[in-house]
Amino acid sequence: GTYNFLDTDVILERATGMSIPQIFEDEGEAAFRDVEAQVLDSVHAHVRCVISTGGGLPMRNQNWSKLQSGLVVFLNVEPGVIMKRIEGTDRPLLQTENPLE
Repeated sequence: GTYNFLDTDVILERATGMSIPQIFEDEGEAAFRDVEAQVLDSVHAHVRCVISTGGGLPMRNQNWSKLQSGLVVFLNVEPGVIMKRIEGTDRPLLQTENPLE
């Protein structure tokens, strides 16, 4: 059979009408994480669906418990490799002098 693909970051940006960097700047990380949890609430019960999340979403216990209703695939990648892959992006938590620290 086929599976649908949902990206929580894309859904979040469409729902708020703001980019993730804008939400971080205007509302702060806590507000972003609250909206992120609401998006997960709206999608986690879907069946035959692959849900892509941001790396911080599973950090909240209530989010992790919702993810465990399905199969979770964790991609374990060295931080330096991740930094090379996302070089030039505007990820809010990496906008520091040395984001690997």
